[in-house]
Amino acid sequence: MPPDPWRWPDPGPLPGIGPGSALPRVPAGVRSGGHGAWEGQPHLLRFAGGGLSIDVEITMGDSHLDLAGQVHPAAAGGTRVEIRTPHLSKIRFTTESGAFATTGLPHGWLSIVCHRVDAPPVATRWQCFRP
Repeated sequence: MPPDPWRWPDPGPLPGIGPGSALPRVPAGVRSGGHGAWEGQPHLLRFAGGGLSIDVEITMGDSHLDLAGQVHPAAAGGTRVEIRTPHLSKIRFTTESGAFATTGLPHGWLSIVCHRVDAPPVATRWQCFRP
């Protein structure tokens, strides 16, 4: 059967990062209580594994998500972070301290892949952010 053109291709498991844990946890999960539950308020997630952790702060707007994060420990120069959605990918290079950010992501599913120069890439599991 040919692949479904409307689905994000699954690259298969990448080494390292396990399920994210919310810090602090929204009582009903990421998709909680309607748009007002955390609209405009940052939602914090931490992913750990593969010898690193990725802290992510997501702020939900009316029509988009803004994302800021930091890779720990800060990786060597040339490290890039790929923020994936089923519709687009954004590439950001980390600062010397491991920070990265992007704006204008669509509501819905997203995953982050850290591409390090000196190690295999590590990917987070997919998370869904909806109003």
